[in-house]
Order: sequence, then C-alpha cells, then structure tokens
Amino acid sequence: MNLLRLKSKLLIALIGVFFAFNPLSLAAQALNYKGPFKSIKRIMPRLYEVSDANGNIFILKVHFSIESALCEIIAAEIGKNIINISEIQLLPNTICIDGESLEFQHNQIFTLHTFIDGESFFEAPILQAIINEKNLNYITKTDPSFVQIVAFNLFVYNRYCLSDSLLKNKKTNLFYLIDMNYNFEYYKNEYENPTSINYNFESYKKEYENPASMMQQYLKTIKKESLSLENIEALKKFNETLNHLINLYPLEKLHNLCVEKAVELQESSYDITDLSFDMKNFLNFNETNVAITNHFNEIKKIHAHINYLTAANNIV
Repeated sequence: MNLLRLKSKLLIALIGVFFAFNPLSLAAQALNYKGPFKSIKRIMPRLYEVSDANGNIFILKVHFSIESALCEIIAAEIGKNIINISEIQLLPNTICIDGESLEFQHNQIFTLHTFIDGESFFEAPILQAIINEKNLNYITKTDPSFVQIVAFNLFVYNRYCLSDSLLKNKKTNLFYLIDMNYNFEYYKNEYENPTSINYNFESYKKEYENPASMMQQYLKTIKKESLSLENIEALKKFNETLNHLINLYPLEKLHNLCVEKAVELQESSYDITDLSFDMKNFLNFNETNVAITNHFNEIKKIHAHINYLTAANNIV
C-alpha cells in the first residue's frame, strides 16, 4: 500500500472519530441562517431563491447527483479565500420551505448558497483558460476579479463553466463565480474505458482536450517582445492566483480535502454508497493517476511559462 493511500484511509478513520465526538462541528461551519425558509421565487426546478427567519436571502439548490454536490462543495472551499465565489453549506436531508417539507429523494442533496447581487455576464469569450490572442486581449481590459476566476477555473478543471455561472455586480464591476458542480471533470473517463480513470490524453477528441494543455500550447506561440505592458499585468494577475492555488493545494492536500468533504456528506445522513466508480477512484487518487497528474503538471508548466514570458519585462 503506498503512503498516500495509507494516509487516505487514516484520514477517513480520524474524520469519522472527529464527527462522532463533535456533532456540532458541521453546524459551526454553517452559513448564518435560521429556518424555516420562505420561497421568494423558484429560479428553475432545482434552484430556489429563499429567505430565512431573519430575512436573509440565500439560494437553495437541489443536486440530482452526489458527484455534483461534492464537486461544488470542494470547489467553494478552495475558492472562498482566493476569488469572489458563493459560499456553500450542506443542508439536512429534510428541509422546510413555506411550511412544507422538501424531502430527500434518492441521490438528491440540498445545499445553501450565499446570495450574490449580480447579473449573468454573457459577454466573456473566455471562462476556463487563455488559449488564443482574443482571450489574452480580453483579460487585459477586464477587471482583475475576472482574471482570478479564469485562473481558478483552470486549476479546478471547471471545463464546463458557462456564461450564466459568472455574475457581475454593476455597481462595483466585480465578477463572482457560482454554480460549480462540474469541477474536477478529470475524474471521469467517458470517452475511453468507463472502468478506468487512466486517461490517454493523446487520444482525446479535440473538443475534450484538457484546457490546461490548450493554454500551454498557446503560450508557446507567444513572443515575449509582442506583449504589451497591459498584457503582462494581466498575465501577472493570472499567475498570482495560480501560484496561490498551487501552493495552497498540492495534490496530497487536495486529496485530503476531497475525502473530508465526502465524509461530511456521509455524516450528514446522506448515503454516498452510490458514488460512481470514477468518483470513488477520484477520492482514492494517488500520484500514479495519469489524469490528475497530467493536469497538475500542465498547471505547473503554465505557471513557469508565464514567469518566463513576463521576466523579460522585469515583472516578477
């Protein structure tokens, strides 16, 4: 048994003991809300805008898969001190809205999200990676909070981030990220053997190529002397965020966080025994996992290459 896998099993056991003796540990992490909830509007079948007993506004989300909830909870934890992102709290498996119980059904999970005052931003040509000159020019002229979100999306492999997942506050011009349930898509292997998570990136169809690989390929085409001072500042902001994420969440620490959040689901009366084969492997990943290792290696290459591109202009 390798060292990382042994640590995983020990971590799961220790977390189980921790929750057994600290039943309020999850509550201590909760958003400051007081039930019951009152519905303000139903945004879509699985999304409610609600107010609590104190009049505070939240977004209540119903996830139709365990993977969806788990990925979003993990991403919110990673991003909460780095970018503008909605905070998320796992809710009990039975909640009350307008005096009626909304009860847990098979594989459904309830999460509560901070309400963000903003409107969906559909103008952005880039959300996951800088893969062409148009992308680079766009991040050069937009708010730094947007650049940070792009770097974050790249790090957590949020390949399916859509324009309605990006909100802009018109008063402050700041950008916020919501709806993060499609992060860590490298744990899936839909395109080859569904019983294996060892991707062969070379055999991907073009549309499934890792955004980090695509960005690295584009960076190689850039000549340092072609960059404007504005381009350099934008790349610097992108790299600062990426560097922060790399240092805060190396592979082993990311793995520990994933296991911790999975245990929280289990300890909150949700049944996680139906986790997909791929997600179970994701929670037990180690450094021999080709998909995850490949992605993180590409991230590190991007960070180093941006340092190279900006160093010639005396930007650290």
